[in-house]
Amino acid sequence: MDYLNTVIIRNGRQDDDNKKIARLIMISAEEYFPYVYGQNIETAIEEMFKKKGNIFCHDNIIVAEKNGEIVGAAMCFEKSQDNLKNTLAFLRYCFLGIASHPVRTIRCTSQIANFKSDEFYLSNVAIDPGYQGQGMFSLMQKKIEKKASEKGYRKVVLDVETKKTIDVAIYKKCGFKIIRKINLAPFPFCFYRMEKKLE
Repeated sequence: MDYLNTVIIRNGRQDDDNKKIARLIMISAEEYFPYVYGQNIETAIEEMFKKKGNIFCHDNIIVAEKNGEIVGAAMCFEKSQDNLKNTLAFLRYCFLGIASHPVRTIRCTSQIANFKSDEFYLSNVAIDPGYQGQGMFSLMQKKIEKKASEKGYRKVVLDVETKKTIDVAIYKKCGFKIIRKINLAPFPFCFYRMEKKLE
């Protein structure tokens, strides 16, 4: 446990290493993001991280830092009046050369991350492979739950690919329950919607 005492969990900052954060986010969706948004999505995330008004903005990122290096990242955000603005900003990036299949992009994004106004959404959790299995996610989860509670939310929800059985098991261990399956047919992806009620 001493190891975890040297880990800092904090909100993302505009001056954080956007390339590292984008790489971590891509680890969490290594097949899904390129399939849905095109091969240039990692570069787009790098750019969007620095800019306000989109879901990949540093304001929506929680990072794990060890010895000055970012070793984990997770996106978390709320449904707000800005969601339409965020969606439009993201689609603008997509249609300016990122998304090679606009219909696929719209159909998939309309089902994933579609959550209610009383839910806080957790997305794209990733730990650097060299730091996995060391309890980093549980520290990040506490920060995310605190952030959700401070904003008045009583529930955190997430979507995870059904084939990512290790991730599903970790979420269950941390108190999340599967509430439904989201099948993106005819596209080759299936997700579990999971939730955790906050005390």
